[in-house]
Amino acid sequence: MSLANAHISANIAVTDMDRALAFYRDVLELKTIPVAPWLSLVMSGDNSMLVLAMRQKVASDEDSANFTVADINATMHELKSKGVQFHDYDLPMLKTVNQVAEAGGFKAAWFKDSEGNTLQINQSPAET
Repeated sequence: MSLANAHISANIAVTDMDRALAFYRDVLELKTIPVAPWLSLVMSGDNSMLVLAMRQKVASDEDSANFTVADINATMHELKSKGVQFHDYDLPMLKTVNQVAEAGGFKAAWFKDSEGNTLQINQSPAET
């Protein structure tokens, strides 16, 4: 059986479920579904899903989840109005200008969730 048509979801480690649910629900405006004290689901409008799971680990600097948006600048503006801080990078393979990296029409920006996990918003060339 191929995974070609499978729905893909991401797991995100959290240390404080209530704080994480408030961030994903109130700041990112996603639907949150508590399943157990240690497990919750976060749903987007297209039924994509993040699984929030209690862990005792420190968050990673690697991207935990990516959100594709139609207008990265408008999305950043809205999230900034809610206190989200985007990051600038000046690395050999990645440089941002005004917190946005661009390559071949693909644009991306990064921020942290309430638990310190790195999240990315991106806009594909088809959306530009």
